Amino acid sequence: MPDYRNNLARSRLELGNLFHALGQRAAAEEQWRKAQAIWEKLAADFPAVPEYRYDLAQSHNNLGVLLDDLGQRAGAEEQFRKGLVIQEKLAADFPAVPAFQAGLGGSYCNFGKLLTRDGGDPAESLKWYGRAIDCLQAVHEKDPRDITAKQFLLNSYWGRAMAHEKLQKFAEAVKDWDRAIALSPPAPQRQLRASRATSRLNAGMVAEAVAEVAELTKTPFLPAGQWYNFACVYAVASGKIADKKAEYADRAMELLQKAVKAGYKSAEQMKKDTDLDPLREREDFKKLIAELQTKAEKK
Repeated sequence: MPDYRNNLARSRLELGNLFHALGQRAAAEEQWRKAQAIWEKLAADFPAVPEYRYDLAQSHNNLGVLLDDLGQRAGAEEQFRKGLVIQEKLAADFPAVPAFQAGLGGSYCNFGKLLTRDGGDPAESLKWYGRAIDCLQAVHEKDPRDITAKQFLLNSYWGRAMAHEKLQKFAEAVKDWDRAIALSPPAPQRQLRASRATSRLNAGMVAEAVAEVAELTKTPFLPAGQWYNFACVYAVASGKIADKKAEYADRAMELLQKAVKAGYKSAEQMKKDTDLDPLREREDFKKLIAELQTKAEKK
């Protein structure tokens, strides 16, 4: 009875999901591997039923994500590649099924993310992000209401922008941030725009970077690290636009003060951060570092 076997696999999948949510990753892995074994047999016994092949591919993808989280890079890559083989065949066999196309695009995206993790190969990841975007863009254009395809497309542009950043291809990163922001719901847009501001600055688009940060800093409550990063943008800009040097340097100091007020504590980071070099001779900058050092020594 294939339905019973399929329901058992789904029950093991859900049990694994619960263990994963509770942080019990070993237990989650055990249940997901058992579910995978059932779907593997179902796909072999009933090759004409595409859903079994789809579920098997997704099980490889889930295990790939989990093993990556556990630091098992080789195992994660093996799982992703096995899943991709199945999904590429499914997408080719059923080109009119959006779920198969979106699933393939999502797996391409996850594999690209794996390749950029922890000193990976961002150049190689560009190929996989590109495949993800080609696949998902087609689904999104046919049905903009397909939430899964839209989310994976957003993640793909986001991931590729970060890969371009690591490769110092800043102008290309800006283009991908633009696309990610256009696809994004309101909640994550601030983070995406902050990243775009940094890419714009590194790409030599100084005026655009400052304008972005000026808009983002209108919000009164931001994390300390965000105030610090925005201060760095103004500090770098002060060294690049002569007639704005004093204005931008003053604003950089204001934002550093906001960062400290919000909880920023690292005097050592401020002393060695080259983005802050244009501020080093200022008395208020020296005073701020001295105050942070004094607070650290008292603790």
